[in-house]
Amino acid sequence: MGPLSPALGLQGIFGKGRVQGHHRDHQHQQRHVGQQQAFCSEAHRLLAARNAGQGIGQRPQPTAEAVRHVHPGGDELHRHGVQQRIGVQLQNAQGQEDQGGAPEAGAGGVEYHIHPQGQHQTGVQQAFDRHLRVAVRVRIQTKAGTPDNRNARLERQRTMDFSLGGEHLFGLLSMDWHASYAKASEERPNERYIDFQLKKQKFDIDLSNERQPFASPKDGSTMTLNDEFSLKELTEQQEDIKEQDLKFSANFKLPFKNGNKLKFGAKVVRKTKDKTVDFYEYSPLDEDAFMENSLKNTVDQSNKHFMPNSKYQTGIYASKEYTGALDLNNPALFEKEQVQEELAGNFEARETVSSGYVRFDSKITDRIELMSGLRIENTNLAYTGRTYDADEDITGKTERQRNSYINFLPSLLVKWNVNDDFKVRGSFTQTLSRPKYSALVPSVNIKRSDNEITIGNPELKPTTSYNFDLSADYYFRSIGLVSAGIFYKKIDDFIVDQVSTNYEYQGNVYTRFTQPKNAGNANLLGVELSYQRDFGFIAPALKCIGFYGTYTYTHSRVEDFNFEGRENEEGLSMPGSPAHTANASLYFEKAGLNIRVSYNFASDFIDEMGESTFYDRYYDKVNYMDANASYTFGKKIKTTFYAEANNLLNQPLRYYQGTKDRTMQAEYYGVKVNAGVKINF
Repeated sequence: MGPLSPALGLQGIFGKGRVQGHHRDHQHQQRHVGQQQAFCSEAHRLLAARNAGQGIGQRPQPTAEAVRHVHPGGDELHRHGVQQRIGVQLQNAQGQEDQGGAPEAGAGGVEYHIHPQGQHQTGVQQAFDRHLRVAVRVRIQTKAGTPDNRNARLERQRTMDFSLGGEHLFGLLSMDWHASYAKASEERPNERYIDFQLKKQKFDIDLSNERQPFASPKDGSTMTLNDEFSLKELTEQQEDIKEQDLKFSANFKLPFKNGNKLKFGAKVVRKTKDKTVDFYEYSPLDEDAFMENSLKNTVDQSNKHFMPNSKYQTGIYASKEYTGALDLNNPALFEKEQVQEELAGNFEARETVSSGYVRFDSKITDRIELMSGLRIENTNLAYTGRTYDADEDITGKTERQRNSYINFLPSLLVKWNVNDDFKVRGSFTQTLSRPKYSALVPSVNIKRSDNEITIGNPELKPTTSYNFDLSADYYFRSIGLVSAGIFYKKIDDFIVDQVSTNYEYQGNVYTRFTQPKNAGNANLLGVELSYQRDFGFIAPALKCIGFYGTYTYTHSRVEDFNFEGRENEEGLSMPGSPAHTANASLYFEKAGLNIRVSYNFASDFIDEMGESTFYDRYYDKVNYMDANASYTFGKKIKTTFYAEANNLLNQPLRYYQGTKDRTMQAEYYGVKVNAGVKINF
């Protein structure tokens, strides 16, 4: 029960003597034309970063880990289609704004983003005084691919998997086994950025509505690309990620005459992941001619239908067709230089998990069953990363770092069949969640242009959870059930990114420092309610209509918090753990026709933790509604027509800093509609 409820994980389910093979080649064209207008304090930049928060068990939750693929950077096409975003970061000397004091001159900064559709971005770097009079550097950036990719940024994803399994009987002893191999790759070829800048521009910033801040240039200043701009940088990147998974498992079951059962087995999982990035910067030999030609190949990306607010109009950018057609590797036109700091994200990772388990199912009485078990897991890790030496401008390969640990994971489940319709269950389990690859890599990644540093942490320990669950289920005579449960979880060594500003590392002071860390322990206490039933109990004709709903409340408190300057801070909620989650679905099923409307809600939660509560980043509450319908007919040849509409409420992905109104970032995706036909022979 509960949002972090684990599975016992003591048995596998495998088919009889089957061989399966699958291969998929997927190319994802990213075509948004997103402009970004960013006001970034040189001294206090707090750009949103991916969070390494962890979830325990198998229940899906909108945790930080779950959303990291959404890419807070906001320059990609996501699950709800083309994104549009607006964001702001309000930064101040610690405590000044919360205490009602006015910020001192130069003590704060605002970051402000706009992303209508497309592959363009505008950024402005600045510092402001207490009256929000701003002197800035305007940056206008276009993101593109090459003509081979229709000038769009391409993500080419390929997957291939094979599996083989079987079941055997040796007298009373039964056995099932399963072997599988999977391979996946993701390529991002020829990802290009062209970036122009104009210094010493002056702006007024309207913060009367912090959720939608607005900046306007003063007389004599501009955000429109013109001949006063100069080239800041022109780059191209190649990225290649490869993963392989090899798994083998065997499970045995031995029944006894009294109804008891003994189960045991073993499993080996070997995973590898390699990431390779190559990055070059290009300088035109004749910059004046290059700028003149660039200004002749522009496009106006203003959009009066911009989802956050039509007041945000972004203007002119170099077109992606022009950017994609540039002959960058022609030495008569451009000088080419490899950018070493961008190579620091490369790594090679190897992980092998060997496990064995034993489980005994016994009948205490005719109505009481007991299941007890122990799982032992041995984890072996080997990682190689990169470090960047800013003084020498060299990226070097780290020595291979190895780590191994053994976990003993007991489980105990009691089931009481009060009668045929009413069941009561209680359980204790211990589970773990391992750190993600990128968090463990021993790397030092420095971004000189933003004065930021990100460091991996190969010393991270897995997060462990001790789980107690009690639930009661009542099954209706007609199809359906109602259930209620309470749960308690003690979590040790949860992982979250530690983010610091003005951080000194090896003699250099960085505006932003990020490193994943075992931040402390936490206690979670919660309740969960669920209801599922068709409406046949009202009238037989309504049997084709039904409802399903769940609600979970979770109270969490962090203890032994160990971030520097916040040691043993009280009153903190666990990162990635929303207090309220709810799901509801209304459906109609009859004669091959299936219609369903679904709603999902999750309250806000801490997503990233800074030097004080003022800097903590929150993932805002979400309300999603989706609808889908399908009709299937035919016997030997089944044909299905289907249609679906996602994100009917146009829910933005939103982050805020400290308080709800202090928007850091919001991304709007709009409604995504999909329809088609499937034929099964």
